[in-house]
Amino acid sequence: ALNNEINPVKDIENINYENTRVRYALITDCERDNEFIMKCISAGCVIDGIKSNKVSIFKVEQAKGLEFDYVYIYDKNMTKNEKYIAYTRALSRLVIIKD
Repeated sequence: ALNNEINPVKDIENINYENTRVRYALITDCERDNEFIMKCISAGCVIDGIKSNKVSIFKVEQAKGLEFDYVYIYDKNMTKNEKYIAYTRALSRLVIIKD
């Protein structure tokens, strides 16, 4: 379902992590010091690999070949190829965040 009303940081804060088999990722082309990425880290995202019960932040090249149940994409300056790689990481839910 298409929903233009999602606040991605609030959505991340409200994830119910009861099922530890579900993997979450935020894929971006931004650096750590980006304001949005900093907000996500404050909301509980991690940047050092895949963690249970957390949203893991990856650069596009780090996510290549991986799959996640839920994927948030912050595609501020991604090329078409990077978008393709990022968008195809999602198995169940894909949220595209526009700046």
